[in-house]
Amino acid sequence: MANNTYTTSGAGTWTVPTGVTQVTVEIWGAGGGGGGSNNNATAGGAGGGGGGAYAKIVVTGLVPGNIHGFSIGAGGGGGTGNVNGTAGGSTVFNNNSGGNTGTIISGNGGSFGIHGANTGNKAGLGGAANVSGGGITSYKGGNGGNNGAASIGAGAGAGGGNAAAGNNVPDNTVTGATGAGGGGSGGNGGARNANGNAFRTDAGAGGGGAGRSNTTTGTNRVGGLGGNGRVIVTWIITANETASGNKFLGMSTVEGKSYFETLYGA
Repeated sequence: MANNTYTTSGAGTWTVPTGVTQVTVEIWGAGGGGGGSNNNATAGGAGGGGGGAYAKIVVTGLVPGNIHGFSIGAGGGGGTGNVNGTAGGSTVFNNNSGGNTGTIISGNGGSFGIHGANTGNKAGLGGAANVSGGGITSYKGGNGGNNGAASIGAGAGAGGGNAAAGNNVPDNTVTGATGAGGGGSGGNGGARNANGNAFRTDAGAGGGGAGRSNTTTGTNRVGGLGGNGRVIVTWIITANETASGNKFLGMSTVEGKSYFETLYGA
């Protein structure tokens, strides 16, 4: 298995390997950040961020050596004090090779958790599934939790999976949703007078909401960070690709076996 790892979110490129004309592209939008909280005595802790959406498509007619651009969504930041978190960024894989333009596939990031002073629903919603274009399989991210008036922060939603939507967090629940099918697991909410927790595993998971401070002079608490998005490109190795020795130099390769190149956010 060949892996390319990118330590920061943002723009990157993928080059079509020798002999490859068809790939499967999978993407996750980034997770939303948890809401912040302070010593507001009339409300509770903050809401958890939502998980990013998952989408998959089989792309045919590729030209070896052509370069495709992509952009990995950045995980949302946590709010500080009575400030909302920020939404997770969208992830996009582009058809900008050989003079073409446009997006092949994209997935939305999760929404942010609402700050603790809000007396309504504080949950961040999961990113919407990509339903535009033919041949796309997609699932939404999980919703973060709403803790009502409880002093604890709410857990965050999971990233969308490859066979089902990401798991939601029930109301008044501090534990983040567990990811499945490649989707990341959401961060836990903060205990009273504690910060929210960042995503437990990445791939679109949200950050947990902050707990409320203990006293009327308490310290502002910070929501947890959301996980970055992800792009995975999968193809079947061919005889030409094996013979070239360039892509898989030094590796034990078998014609017809699937190999993976995984492009990660931080």
